[in-house]
Amino acid sequence: MDKQNNAGSSMSVKVTKVFIILVALASIFSCIVGPRIVRYVTLESHDGVFNSPWFIGYPRFWTIIVLGYICAVILFVMLYQLYMLVCRIDNGEVFSQRNVRSLKIISNVVLMACILTFIMGITCGYFILLIFAAAAFMTAIIRVVMNAFAKAVEMKDELDYTV
Repeated sequence: MDKQNNAGSSMSVKVTKVFIILVALASIFSCIVGPRIVRYVTLESHDGVFNSPWFIGYPRFWTIIVLGYICAVILFVMLYQLYMLVCRIDNGEVFSQRNVRSLKIISNVVLMACILTFIMGITCGYFILLIFAAAAFMTAIIRVVMNAFAKAVEMKDELDYTV
């Protein structure tokens, strides 16, 4: 039964790593075609489908481009930290300070993305507020997991010192 459980865990880790790599590749592609998409949404759409709350035209275009690429950098930092976290867990390093630090970095960068998408949402397009809502929710979940890991590390260290 234990071998079967380890095989399932190993497969899960491999699937997670592949998923992280696929998201990174899709994100690179999005960075390449992003300006075309943003141009279509902000400058070429005059039918009222993509209404903007405050900015229109080129200010809207450049706000989305600049903040979008900052979000892309944030995403790549998050994906790297997540990949390293999964690798360490796969190697048996579960409750460690390095994993808590990775979760803290992930939480902070997702929070930064949350703030940036809120700014984009209220200035450039309400549809971006959906990303803000998802990022806000994920920040809360990541913080809970990070605090659980930190508590587990603290308990593990206490046990190590008593033995």
